Order: sequence, then C-alpha cells, then structure tokens
Amino acid sequence: LASIERLARTDQLTGAWNRRRLEEAVVNEMDRLKRYDHPLSLLLITIDGFKDLNAGQGHAAGDQLLAELATVVQAHLRATDALARWSDEQFVVLCPNTTQSTAAVLAEQLREKVAWAVFTPVKTATVSIGVAECCTGETWEQWFNRADAALFRARVAGRNQVQRAPEAAQRTSVGENVAANFVQLSWHAAYECGNAVIDGQHKALFGDANQLLAAILSGRPH
Repeated sequence: LASIERLARTDQLTGAWNRRRLEEAVVNEMDRLKRYDHPLSLLLITIDGFKDLNAGQGHAAGDQLLAELATVVQAHLRATDALARWSDEQFVVLCPNTTQSTAAVLAEQLREKVAWAVFTPVKTATVSIGVAECCTGETWEQWFNRADAALFRARVAGRNQVQRAPEAAQRTSVGENVAANFVQLSWHAAYECGNAVIDGQHKALFGDANQLLAAILSGRPH
C-alpha cells in the first residue's frame, strides 16, 4: 500500500512530486501562511527549447533530459524545498518559510547549476525561472499565475534568466513577531561561568543573535 501510494504521488520519469502531491502540499503551506504568517514562495521552471529538442531528436532524448535536469535541480535544493513536475517541461519548486528575495537567490543558483551541467542528449541546457511569493488572501491559482507571468517575462527577455513577480505586500509587525518567536536562542543559568563580565558578554551575544534571527525570519533587508 505504501508503494502504491508513493507511485500515485510521484512522477515516474523524474522522481519528483506529481501535480497531485504538489497541490496537497500547497494547501497545507498556504494554511500555515494564513495561521502563522510564514512566508511562502515558489519557483516555476521551464527548460528552454525543449519542444525543439523533442521535434529534432525524439521523445526519448527529451525524457532523458527531463530526468537528468530533475536530478541536478534536486541536488541543489534545501532540505525544506520540494520539487514537482508540473507539465511536460515545467517544474515547480515549493519553498516554505522563504521570502521572494531569498527564493530569487535560490532560483539564480539553480539556473547557474543547470547552465554549467553536462547532459546526455544535448550536452548543455538552460532554464528560465519565474519567482513569486504568496500574498495573504490570494488563491493558489492567483499565486501560480503571477509566477507564470514572471516566467513569461524571462522567456520573452531572452531565456536563461530569472524574473520575479511584483513584490508581496509587507507583513504586519504582528506577523513579524510570530515568525521571529519561532526560532530564538535562550539563555540558561547552566551557561554561566561565574565571571560577571564574561557572562554579561555572552548574554549580549545571545541578544544580538536573536535580533539577527528575527530580521532574517521577517524578511528584512540584508
């Protein structure tokens, strides 16, 4: 039963999630955004010139490229990211707890890794990527369409590049506090060495670290 369930949620060619599994995860992550104000972004990736490859070298070559490219992308994702095959030559990377600016950095890294990789059927390949952060109150279709529009701009502008959707609205200070409070360093008496100066400096370091964590989790500028 577990094997059947896994097959039902996985794209057999690439090993990535299929659309059904992705949409289930999207529902859960959008609920987390609504409840806890966790940032949520996605990358929409398409292989440049894929239809020409299929027409010129056949579907077997196209399938080989899809499988190899999925392996390259998967190898350079973070542990929390999820890769799904959306359509013939399109993939989605779901990025929980990720602002659009961070997702755009990841997208550029993936674009570079693909451009430098060597593939069996075509030697070299490139991807175009659209990036969008989910806005509070929008539907999955609206969010995806904004990423698709960003991808369209990347393709029209010459391909092999990353384009962002318009920035999501800034979160409220309440949301920032919720996110920041999820990860904090806590000082305990067991850490004390007995020297008042050293203990005071260490407590100050904990305070500085917590301020940095709050800034990162709330998506503040570098």
